[in-house]
Amino acid sequence: MVKFRDSLLLAVFAGSLCASRLPIRTYTTADGLASDRIFCIHQDAHGFLWFCTAEGLSRFDGYSFTNYHTGDGLPGNVVRNLIEGRTGMYWIVTTDGVARFDPRGTGTARFRKYAIGDGHAGPSAVREDREGGIWCSSTNSQGIFYLGPRDSAFHHVELPAVNPIVSALLIDRRGAVWMGTADGLYRRDPDGSVHSYNDAPGLQHADIMAILEDRAGRLWVGSRTGLVRMNDGLTPSRRYDTADGLPSARIESLLEASDGTLWVGTADGLAQSTPAPLTGPEFRGFSTAQGLTTKGVGATEEDRDGNLWMAGTGAMKLARNGFTTYTEADGVSWVQALMLSKKGEVCALFRQKDGEHIGRFDGTRFQDVRPAWPHDLTYLGWGRGDQIVQDRTGEWWLATGQGLYRFASTESVTGLAGAVPKAVYTQRDGLPGDEIFTVFGDSRDRIWIGTIGLEKKDGMAMWDRATGKLRVFSEADGLPVKPVPSVFAEDRGGDIWAALYHGGLARYRDGRFTVYGEREGVAGFIQTLFVDSAGRLWVGTSAKGLLRVDDPAAERPRFAQYGIAQGLSSSDVIDFTEDRWGRIYAANGRGIDRFTPQAGGLGRVQRFTTADGVTGGALDQAFRDGRGNLWFSGQLGLSRLVPAQDAPRPPPPVLVTGLSVGGVAQALSDLGQSTVTGLRFPERPLRVDYVGLGFQPGGALRYQYMLEGADREWSAPTDQRSVIYAALAPGGYRFRVRAVAADGALSTQPAAVEFRVLPPVWRSWWFVLLCGACAGSLVYGLHRYRVAQAVALANVRTRIATDLHDDIGASLSQIAVLSEVARRGAGNGQNGARLAEIAGISRELIDSMSDIVWAINPDHDHLSNLIYRMRRFATDLLGGQGIALQFRSSLADGDLRIGAHTRRQIYLIFKEAVHNAARHSGARRVAIGLDREGDWLVLRLADDGCGFDTAAVSEGHGLASMRRRAASLGAQVEWQPAAGRGTEVRMRVRLEPPLALLRGGRTGSFR
Repeated sequence: MVKFRDSLLLAVFAGSLCASRLPIRTYTTADGLASDRIFCIHQDAHGFLWFCTAEGLSRFDGYSFTNYHTGDGLPGNVVRNLIEGRTGMYWIVTTDGVARFDPRGTGTARFRKYAIGDGHAGPSAVREDREGGIWCSSTNSQGIFYLGPRDSAFHHVELPAVNPIVSALLIDRRGAVWMGTADGLYRRDPDGSVHSYNDAPGLQHADIMAILEDRAGRLWVGSRTGLVRMNDGLTPSRRYDTADGLPSARIESLLEASDGTLWVGTADGLAQSTPAPLTGPEFRGFSTAQGLTTKGVGATEEDRDGNLWMAGTGAMKLARNGFTTYTEADGVSWVQALMLSKKGEVCALFRQKDGEHIGRFDGTRFQDVRPAWPHDLTYLGWGRGDQIVQDRTGEWWLATGQGLYRFASTESVTGLAGAVPKAVYTQRDGLPGDEIFTVFGDSRDRIWIGTIGLEKKDGMAMWDRATGKLRVFSEADGLPVKPVPSVFAEDRGGDIWAALYHGGLARYRDGRFTVYGEREGVAGFIQTLFVDSAGRLWVGTSAKGLLRVDDPAAERPRFAQYGIAQGLSSSDVIDFTEDRWGRIYAANGRGIDRFTPQAGGLGRVQRFTTADGVTGGALDQAFRDGRGNLWFSGQLGLSRLVPAQDAPRPPPPVLVTGLSVGGVAQALSDLGQSTVTGLRFPERPLRVDYVGLGFQPGGALRYQYMLEGADREWSAPTDQRSVIYAALAPGGYRFRVRAVAADGALSTQPAAVEFRVLPPVWRSWWFVLLCGACAGSLVYGLHRYRVAQAVALANVRTRIATDLHDDIGASLSQIAVLSEVARRGAGNGQNGARLAEIAGISRELIDSMSDIVWAINPDHDHLSNLIYRMRRFATDLLGGQGIALQFRSSLADGDLRIGAHTRRQIYLIFKEAVHNAARHSGARRVAIGLDREGDWLVLRLADDGCGFDTAAVSEGHGLASMRRRAASLGAQVEWQPAAGRGTEVRMRVRLEPPLALLRGGRTGSFR
């Protein structure tokens, strides 16, 4: 833990109850604190600060407060005490009971309540012993209670000789329990024995308020009548009260800081121990005059950055290495200039209602020093540069509105008290005017003077001690027409730099000036010049930030400009100073920017504001005294900083304190988490809140974050503590965030949130798989349905074909046979003719039924079956009449599936065409061809008969039937004369897309 610096404390708090204001910032209910009445302050192992208040429990992360009340699970809203146990649990004492708080829980389940005594014990303090047992004290006459590591309830500890009203509780390194009561001090040893200290010196029947064991093992006991130190932890050795520097003898709290300093909260203010090796520690007191917000200081605590927290009217934070401010009560008024005398005294030129005067800092306040200047002196110089100078010989030079005053040599500024000016230089002595704007003394005992006024009274002059003469500069020396210098500086080479009031920067070398303006990069009104320990020239401007010249002695100096974009908090740079470690402090209208110059830049910029104790209002002076203390003046006071070298340390770890998806908060530990994993959510806006627990003055943390899976680099540092991703593509991501300290140090372990953005339902793998499965099931179901329907249809067709063949076919055959037998028995008469007709009809029906049975039989649904039947029919019919047949088909090498309807219609059209050729053409030869032409099946039947005129002969039933059957197939049928003589019938039927591959042949089907 960073320590308070002894030098800081001795310098800031020198003197008893001095009027200088401490660097205190107060947090109240206006900042989110549950109540301004605080009973206990505790910093846990994570770095959070806890405040036990009269209206709830508050947790502070350095930025905001999180509050807990009875609605969150507390037994009561009046919270008296809190400790963090070894297991990470928190024990919270309220006036209505004790609660164990588990930050990893959710809702009211985070709190487990324990009753104390009869429920009206009024618990006041809680401590944990070495075995993990919990001790709790009572202020309502019920004594001490204990909860063992394996106990489920507190039980009362019998202490017959001890006053049951216990107001203070301590467990020392030996395991003894110390109890402060209303009538004295008691100790209970681990063996159960009890010892009383009521008769010890300084503790006789004392009302004990606080008990502390320091690092040396000594016990400090605070009561309503003083503070007692017990050297060996057992025997009182000395008592302290107001005679020893305590603001009050009533002790409210005790704290040993990390550097061994003892802080004592009393009824009338705060006390701090100071080393006194011979007599023991002494105390210095501080009250509301130094910035405390209340008369009495209750609980105290030191955070991990060395800041002191106190309970007053709200929570007071005393910043480590903070600024001490001096106001009118310390003799400070409007500061016009700051300087250091040859004796090392800090001197200030003040403007007050009764006129100007000089102030000398005596270590506590500024004492008036008034030379014997005229009562009608209107004012001292009012330029941005120096108004009071002590040259190398010890003489004093003051810029006034009535000339340049010169006082005789004195080592101390006190020598000016009542002193009469040795000389007064005015326009009569050669100055351009009487109104002195600024004055400056260089290393060669030359006094540089700037004047301003009307009627050509603007100008620059230089008084040289070597010659005792005054030289006025003009355009002949390289200056512009109105060379009014507002501030001077001298670089390492002895060159003089002058900021010109009307614009530009002039350098004096070898008796002549060179002016640099906008062409060289010098822009804006120049308010201050400063040469640092490295020889660099710094130029502060009113609107352009600062300019830096690394080599002022260069023939052509280069001006580098830095502003807000480079990390400054303001472009209005008013003055500079530097500490012993080379850090530059730039005072501006928003506070102070501190940085360590680096090659080509400013490095990390650290900001100090009123929150760190800097005087309010715009600053106008910056100055370093002989002891290395830095002074900054403003309209409301004068602030002093005792700088210290920052111990190198990484920034605090970063915790993720909030996660929300689509505005819905996700479950996290109350104390935040360094790692969050397993988060899965659909495409929704994601918000991540995070914090680094740091309380360093002027060291506000900045943060960098990166979303792995979307970003390639860390973001620019920002002070924002949340980030929102409005739309992230589905996929896996890892959000990382780290803290950036003021010196640029990075968190050693960034906080991380691993999550996955789920795709929409229609893009999820299971949905795609389900859809595929459904589609497959649908296709399979359709296929099964189609196969089932086809099988069912095939079964029906087979059954019909069987029934037709076996029943009707057999009956028709029987009719034909019986008709023929009857005809032969009847002879050739009329009855015989009718019986012959019946027999013929029966045979025709048998043929037609055979065609129907063949057509509906599913076993014949192939083109090869059709070709076979066509060939057999043509052979039987034409061969029986002596007609030669030529049957050719190019489809013999493959087999196409063909439906029953298509197959039957093609066969009947073919059959009708063969019948026509056999009955009517008188042909001796018939040629039949079946071929495939692209997507068409082509049937050709040509005879060498007599032919017929298709235009002259009306169609019979046969031709019309052929056309109807072709139309039902979407086919084309036509008749035309054959080559030479005869008739040719041509039919074209379109093929369907391929459906099945049968016996390794080509695929396809007919409609």
